[in-house]
Amino acid sequence: LDDWRRRVSVFNNNVKDVSRLLQKLVSINNRALLYDIYNYINDINSTFVLCSKYLYWIDDHQKRSSVFMSGDEEPWSRRGGLAGDFLDLLPIGDFQSLI
Repeated sequence: LDDWRRRVSVFNNNVKDVSRLLQKLVSINNRALLYDIYNYINDINSTFVLCSKYLYWIDDHQKRSSVFMSGDEEPWSRRGGLAGDFLDLLPIGDFQSLI
């Protein structure tokens, strides 16, 4: 368990590095470069942040409540598009509304 948490910590540091890269990219003078690569870096950052939050959720047993684990999910709470497809790949079943 300690090794897993150490790896999660390393991953979270990498997520922070990518977020800092995105922030620095937004402030560069070469706007053409920004417009060419912003979408890619932003997608990578969004995916990493989502994975980081998921890993935190897995490790956080004390804060989970049985109220949220009932499986009684409203259809409007499910996300669509690419984010929804990505969430469908995660092994969290009907508990996607927690993310």
